[in-house]
Amino acid sequence: MNREQFNYTLLLGGVRLRFRSEIPLEITDADRPFLDETDSADVSADIFFRDSQIVLPRGECGHDLLMRYKRDEKYFYATGRKEAVGDCCTIRYTPDFSEIACYVNERQYPHMIRKIGKVLQLFPIRQFLIRYQAAILHSSRIKICGKAILFTAPSQTGKTTQARLWNKYENAELLSNDRTIIRQRSGEFITYGYPVDGSSPAYCNEEAPLGAVVILKQGTENRIERMRMSGALKRLMEQTVSDVWNCEELTEIQSLWLKLMERYPVYQLTCRPDREAVLCLKNRLAKDGVITDGNDD
Repeated sequence: MNREQFNYTLLLGGVRLRFRSEIPLEITDADRPFLDETDSADVSADIFFRDSQIVLPRGECGHDLLMRYKRDEKYFYATGRKEAVGDCCTIRYTPDFSEIACYVNERQYPHMIRKIGKVLQLFPIRQFLIRYQAAILHSSRIKICGKAILFTAPSQTGKTTQARLWNKYENAELLSNDRTIIRQRSGEFITYGYPVDGSSPAYCNEEAPLGAVVILKQGTENRIERMRMSGALKRLMEQTVSDVWNCEELTEIQSLWLKLMERYPVYQLTCRPDREAVLCLKNRLAKDGVITDGNDD
């Protein structure tokens, strides 16, 4: 690193990820709730601004919407797909994330990577989190009676709508709009926010113990049932932010969801966007002991 170094530590799912940059990075409203001021970090990543990209191995082991992944005997390499974000940077990291370096292609993409959120967008966050028994679920998150209730479903199915109905009629706190980190810690599952949070972001990093997961399905009537593990696992995997090319990661995520379902209910709520849908779910949660009849934290 150069003489001067700029440090930024993000607290993600209770894990401290530190970026050490050669130049100052911009902090946005999305980043600010996730910044951590403590001196310690669980993992550190160095950011270098270069006039050229590093030499990459030839073989590709996978890709997602933004990045391509390569590997050699020691490192993984995550590099931007030209058709998506361009080859603006490459992140080189060991499988255990003990060594991480981000090489920004400053000559071809000047000033493109100057925000903390942009670095995080290109970071292999899914592989990183699963090492800490954590994963990102495409979900809205509310808190009621001190418990987090997650609404998950494909886009445009009503996650945000149901969360807002709970906020309106039950005074539930809206913690996440589109993505939630779920982490197993000492046998319990804890939920957290994430800086990338959809079109109506909550930008909240409050942690809350999990109460239940609710898989939504649009319908003409409101009804609820507890799902069997096989069906629930399929739906949870469909809404998990993951690297589908990485078999090891997918296996670990499946194991994580199976452990979750051993302790917590996963429901399917077929519903309309109305108050009766809230009451249908509320009554079942109270009956199963997930929440009390009141809504005090």
